[in-house]
Amino acid sequence: METEVFAHGHLPLSFSARCFTAQADNVGKDECEQRCIGDSEGRALFTQEHERLFTINGIQLQSGIPCNLLNEMASMSAMGIDIVRISPQLTATKSVIQVFHAALNGKYISPEGYDPPVCNGYWYGEPGMKFMSVQGD
Repeated sequence: METEVFAHGHLPLSFSARCFTAQADNVGKDECEQRCIGDSEGRALFTQEHERLFTINGIQLQSGIPCNLLNEMASMSAMGIDIVRISPQLTATKSVIQVFHAALNGKYISPEGYDPPVCNGYWYGEPGMKFMSVQGD
């Protein structure tokens, strides 16, 4: 059986029959008129402490911070993981794919034009919003 891991991008957390973007604009889903297209990276939702918590994008609720498991490519390969999923971003998707491809071949290069805050905590059993540079940090 093939095993796939979501390795890069905003983590999909939930889907709804209702459109989050339409609700944010106080219109019904039938009146949505594809409002999410105007928010190409989704809409950020923040905590009271002004930390990005979620991203809404149409009917999808996503993590506020993109996940990045690039540093885990070797361990994923050792576990027998067959596929890594990269969620397309508005900018630098090609660069991200090139970086992951290089990592598959044992080379490490940094992505050009893409350096947002990222998370990988769930990979280590920590809160998902954390970034762990080395297991146990």
